[in-house]
Amino acid sequence: MINILIVDDHSIVRTSVKYLIHEEISNAQVHEAYNAESTLKKIRKINFDLVVLDIHLDDTGINDLVVNIFRTKPSPKILIFTMSDESVFAKHFFRLGVQGFLSKESSEQEIKEAIRTVLKRDQYMSERLRSFLANEMIEKRKNPFEKLTEREFEILVLLVRGKSMTQISQILHLYITTIATHKQNMLEKLNVKNVVDLMIMAKEYNLWF
Repeated sequence: MINILIVDDHSIVRTSVKYLIHEEISNAQVHEAYNAESTLKKIRKINFDLVVLDIHLDDTGINDLVVNIFRTKPSPKILIFTMSDESVFAKHFFRLGVQGFLSKESSEQEIKEAIRTVLKRDQYMSERLRSFLANEMIEKRKNPFEKLTEREFEILVLLVRGKSMTQISQILHLYITTIATHKQNMLEKLNVKNVVDLMIMAKEYNLWF
């Protein structure tokens, strides 16, 4: 039996992906979670082969849940399934160790292919992402957000989502002074003066979801 966990805060997404998995894998046991807390509770009870994960959940940062999932033994494979732009987010999550990154705009066939590929322990990238990375190498084009540390990028995403410093502190379990230091470092690295300029840059690079 193959155990798969779908993590998304929208029930319609969980139901749709569950249907596709059952179409493709007859012996799959599919479980659902809607936030970080429910995800970790299930992972501590069940050894999952695969976690299909939306990275934008209200009760966690984009890094922390991935890191905590990988801390479980044996750790499952992770396929990121999100509306976030592949060209901005994918490399960040591959560096964290995920095995696949897929847009929610993908076709049913591509979703099935991604799940099959990751379950075989292979890395999955869409054709669009492969093409983008190839062009990036040829043109030596750099995504400015790659200058940021994992924590800085996580805070950037929360700021773009409209979270206040206090909310970010609560979500990431960090002191506000620590958040403020990361924020200042981020602004300097991106050569912007304030959060308004940061939002403009984020919009230019499709850092919206």
